[in-house]
Amino acid sequence: MSQANHPINKNLHGKNKIDIGVNNYLSRKGFDKSGTLDVTLFDNRIWMDTREAAEYLRISVNGLRLKVWKRQIPAYKFNRHLRFKKSDLDQYMRPLR
Repeated sequence: MSQANHPINKNLHGKNKIDIGVNNYLSRKGFDKSGTLDVTLFDNRIWMDTREAAEYLRISVNGLRLKVWKRQIPAYKFNRHLRFKKSDLDQYMRPLR
């Protein structure tokens, strides 16, 4: 029996529970249905945590921490957690002239 026809994966609306689960997961992670990152999530943000800042810059969390350690990106500590200002991240991404 195929995975799509399995009774556990049936849904009343003709969609698979697997498809719905993947779409829900992607939307929680900031991706739209086409699989592209929805940047509007970051438009109203002033402060970001390490994971959000890494996603915004499209680099790994460890890569972001390395750039902070090298003082390429400013970071602020609140209760032992790193926070980043969106304006600082935008300035880092702006090309040098």
